[in-house]
Amino acid sequence: VLAGSERPIKRHDQKLQAYFNRCKFQKVSFELAKENMAKLKMPVSFLDAKSIVSDWVDAG
Repeated sequence: VLAGSERPIKRHDQKLQAYFNRCKFQKVSFELAKENMAKLKMPVSFLDAKSIVSDWVDAG
């Protein structure tokens, strides 16, 4: 959703938060995750996204 060329609509943000919450990260908030993603150069590559999520998993 965040890597798309279009501006995400409110429904996309709600779905993204629901998916993020299912991961049950303890030390990474949804807001922090969105901030991290906003700093990336678009379009986001799969390897960049995988690296970021791996960091979140390692953090807990």
